[in-house]
Amino acid sequence: MRIGSLLEPFGEAGVGPRAVIEARNSSPLLDVAYFRSGPPDENDYIRTPPHVVVEVMAEGGDIGVARRRVELVASFGVESAWMVDIDRKELRIIERGEERLLTRGQRVTTPAVPGLDIDVAELFPAPRPTSGQETRA
Repeated sequence: MRIGSLLEPFGEAGVGPRAVIEARNSSPLLDVAYFRSGPPDENDYIRTPPHVVVEVMAEGGDIGVARRRVELVASFGVESAWMVDIDRKELRIIERGEERLLTRGQRVTTPAVPGLDIDVAELFPAPRPTSGQETRA
């Protein structure tokens, strides 16, 4: 997964304490939190919403659990909440209460990350060749 590195040219993407959002008696730790102009001061992480949050569903993950986490952080004031489904190679983006489903071949753009314009396929690693398959240069 390369989401953080794809967002880095436009601001700062990270994980860890800055990605914790306190909302409705819950503090989910997000996979990626993106800030356009760098993260807030250390003491402000929980009070200042990131511009984009990303929840990556592990292979075989529960879409309902991921959706609840994304909806929870979206209610905190995050401009754009993303849910990445590794199994289906899909990206769901929730912005202003509206949800978009993007798949391979579609472009990821959002006002929350001015200048971002990538193919959904760039979010996912290329498939590894299986035994007996040749790699092409």
